[in-house]
Amino acid sequence: MMTRASIALAGLAAAFFITQGCSSSSDGGGNTADGGTTDGGGSHDSGTADTGTSDTGASDTGTADSSNEAGGAPDCATYCTSIMANCTGANAQYTDATVCANVCAGFTAKGASSDMMGDTLGCRIYHAGAAGMSAAAATTHCPHAGPTGGDKDPKGTAGVCGEPCTSFCSIAAQVCTGANKQFADTTACTTACKMFAADTASYSTADTSKNDMGCRFYHLSAASKNAAAAMTHCPHIVVASAVCTQ
Repeated sequence: MMTRASIALAGLAAAFFITQGCSSSSDGGGNTADGGTTDGGGSHDSGTADTGTSDTGASDTGTADSSNEAGGAPDCATYCTSIMANCTGANAQYTDATVCANVCAGFTAKGASSDMMGDTLGCRIYHAGAAGMSAAAATTHCPHAGPTGGDKDPKGTAGVCGEPCTSFCSIAAQVCTGANKQFADTTACTTACKMFAADTASYSTADTSKNDMGCRFYHLSAASKNAAAAMTHCPHIVVASAVCTQ
């Protein structure tokens, strides 16, 4: 039989046990709340968003600009193929491909395929290509692509593709040589060229007898075909031409 004192001691023991048990439960599980699950994995700071994927330079590889430099150096084969195809009839600049190739050899400044102005082969190639867009384009661009560079007056400002006397004298130095030479040097040639009368129309191979610059260009071009042609046509390129008189 329990005494009043025994009952009191039993009550104190039970209270002590309950108190210790509750303290262990609230602290022993602290790993769950403070165990670092939200901070320990670093899932929000792992650097996934900063790996540099968007900065690899994929958009700066130059692919979009490579076509601007892919044209290569201007060459006579490209030039003559284009101008002979696109400049025909009333817009013809050469009588045949051989004449075109031989005149082209006299264009000393090759320039770049991107040239749109200046006395270069590159400029002539550009305009020879542009001439193929339409009949109206051919009328505009063929003279620019031809030997005169689009200029009608040797004494005026330069044409779209350069000063005509520059190309005239460089071609003459290549074509009319030896017994067919008409000018002592480039200076003499340039002086004579400046004396040619201005063309009244854009140059074409139809200008064979007028007393103007275009007629001299025609005979200079014709002289380039072969040795026999040079003997016939070189004398016609001077100021006192026996053919360019009308």
